[in-house]
Amino acid sequence: MKKFIKTIALFGAAGTMMMSCAKTDSVNTFTINGTQAGNASEYYVLMTDDSTFKMNELPVDTIKVKDGKFTFSKQLSKPVMGSLVQVDENGEATNLAIEMFFVPGETANIDVTETSYSIEGSKFYQNYNYFKTLVTDIREKAGKIMDKYQSSEMTEDLEQEMDAKFTRLQDSVTNVIMDYAKANNNNEGAIVISMTTIGNVEELLNIATDEVKNGKFKTFFDTLNNRFKEKKESEEKAKQASEATLEGANFVDFESEYNGKITKLSDYVGKGKYVIVDFWASWCGPCRREIPNLIEIYQKYKSDKFEVLGVATWDEPADTEEAIKELGIEYPQIINAQKAGSDAYGILGIPEIILFAPDGKILRRGLRGTEIEVAVKKALGK
Repeated sequence: MKKFIKTIALFGAAGTMMMSCAKTDSVNTFTINGTQAGNASEYYVLMTDDSTFKMNELPVDTIKVKDGKFTFSKQLSKPVMGSLVQVDENGEATNLAIEMFFVPGETANIDVTETSYSIEGSKFYQNYNYFKTLVTDIREKAGKIMDKYQSSEMTEDLEQEMDAKFTRLQDSVTNVIMDYAKANNNNEGAIVISMTTIGNVEELLNIATDEVKNGKFKTFFDTLNNRFKEKKESEEKAKQASEATLEGANFVDFESEYNGKITKLSDYVGKGKYVIVDFWASWCGPCRREIPNLIEIYQKYKSDKFEVLGVATWDEPADTEEAIKELGIEYPQIINAQKAGSDAYGILGIPEIILFAPDGKILRRGLRGTEIEVAVKKALGK
């Protein structure tokens, strides 16, 4: 499931990478020429903000649709990420949002149907249709996989099977895009859109010609490259932390502050009890699926020899509190741990469920499903 979430993030939220960060050039005009089927009356124009690299919520402009056509021009000194939000004849924003780069000196021709759109135009935009077709195909295949497994009760085996299918799907897409980038290595659009779709920053920069690397998107490439280097460093630290907390190692303590109170893992672990520690978050589907099982185990075995502890990881405290009430969680929690616990144990995906011995030694890591109770019963001699 973790791989699936990553896959969807790559193809559904690439805008987080498509930020306004290219070198300053002379001011040039960016143009949109659009055709519109249906009843849209206008489009709100949104753009990324230089200070936050997030899309502004307020429109910078509005494009009126007249006789099924719309046009837009803006003077730009650098590429920025933009979005056109469709507004229907009643003045209500629809679900159609067109995310794209606004590139100075280039023209985008957009054809909008009732439910979708296509982008063509000058050299940069000639790549969009290829990627839109590819992403549509990916989403259709991903949807079929999800439909199959959502119709069944999710088990650990089914989840692993689903992960394997999504991994194969992602790998095949990566291979297709890398081949496309190699064949179009002197095309800014091919390299930029490849990079924002699959990542692979270093590989794609090695493929790109010097003309592309030092062109309009140089600062974008540099910024993205630095972010991926930071990500690799973070993954290496996580690997080291994980290797230092393998089964048989002593627990590593961490703390969290919430509502003026500091809570430590050592408040629970190493105190003479076996402890199941669940690193989870309110937004995490697989985490939520494990919780009824953990509640049942807690109710069955809670004693002076056994405890269950939740550690809210990468989550907003208010969301954690709401989920605790909604799910009926009775066992204690470390709220607002954020990255403290995941950094200490090298956790890159949740849930991560660990069984600690009474002296704090790590007995099991990566527990899921029925194996949690099996490990608890074995530890307690039941």
